[in-house]
Amino acid sequence: MNDQLRSAYLDAIGIDRYVSRYQLTGAAVTPRFSVVATAQPTLEAIEPAPPESVIPPDRPVDLAPAQARVNAQAEQLPGIPGAPSYVPEPVAAGAPRFSIAAIVAGQWLWVEELAGNPLAREQVQLVQAMACALQRAEQDGSTVEVAPRPQVAQFDWPMHNNRQLDLGVAAANAALASFLARRLEQDGLALVLLGRAAAERVPRSELACPQLVLRHSSAELLARPELKKQAWTDLRSSPGRN
Repeated sequence: MNDQLRSAYLDAIGIDRYVSRYQLTGAAVTPRFSVVATAQPTLEAIEPAPPESVIPPDRPVDLAPAQARVNAQAEQLPGIPGAPSYVPEPVAAGAPRFSIAAIVAGQWLWVEELAGNPLAREQVQLVQAMACALQRAEQDGSTVEVAPRPQVAQFDWPMHNNRQLDLGVAAANAALASFLARRLEQDGLALVLLGRAAAERVPRSELACPQLVLRHSSAELLARPELKKQAWTDLRSSPGRN
């Protein structure tokens, strides 16, 4: 019976099954089964699906009945006695969402909050130029060497989608402070905050290093070149001079 069922499965998927015509000497007895020919459906016998069963691409699909059946089946599943039912808590409405760019150029860590836009190459080049000018000014105009390729990193909050963990303001400040502190302590860098948004976002009291706050971000300096004069004035009071 199992062999007949196996033969039916092989026929259904289009695999040919062969048996010997004669009993081989010294071999096990080959079972013989009667073969029942099944008529293959022709193209004329296949009726097309009714037009009502075809869902247009632009027609919304109502998943409510299917979801209701899934919920009903889930309620019938046996649970673990004494185990509390877990209902994921939604992310708090006040949970912060932001991205911070950290650029190591010269002896400074330049930090800027990204207002929903990726960090542009022109912004990195501007930061590199400010680092070169600032380091040259501190060396009394002598030629100095600054790394041709600044190190760029980005911090995004929230860092995960686990609703069981804290995603509030306190957790965001602690994670951001740890992110910046590792880079500041690694090379003994000073901190330059580009723009008021970065100054308000970064927990400055948790970072024990020289700090400088510029009034405008690199994106604002590129959009309004007349602000660069004020930025240079602010840079002259750099953390290395404090």
